[in-house]
Amino acid sequence: MQILLHTCVQRQYTQAENVENLSFLIVEDEYLIALHTEQVLTGLGQQVKGIALSGEESIEMAEALRPDVIVMDIILNGELNGIEAAEEIQRRYGIPFIFLTGNLDKKHMVRIEKLDHYGFITKPADPGAFELAVKLAVSKTGGGS
Repeated sequence: MQILLHTCVQRQYTQAENVENLSFLIVEDEYLIALHTEQVLTGLGQQVKGIALSGEESIEMAEALRPDVIVMDIILNGELNGIEAAEEIQRRYGIPFIFLTGNLDKKHMVRIEKLDHYGFITKPADPGAFELAVKLAVSKTGGGS
């Protein structure tokens, strides 16, 4: 129930005063967690454009929906895990991520560090962790599209 952020990123978060509206794509293969994430984000005044249940589906939906930020589970069912899908989405579309995980190990951390992201939220995630990540995303993007 915590969000792990770099010190320099935490300083940027403190500069964000208002939570403006961003659009999100949620990528989570556990549907109840995806629905909870959607409720939390919409409760924070954010727009959820869709929910993808696999890495492959997330790439298709990122192209079609072009969200401002993607909430990406690291471990997904299917051919691509969340990191592989994120690498492909970032290469094609440059969309940043908030990573959601129940298990953040060093191997995953090294790959994630190469991607544009606004932090890691550990499961089970509380609304406060999402609020912090959303404020960070707003401060880094300057608001929604």
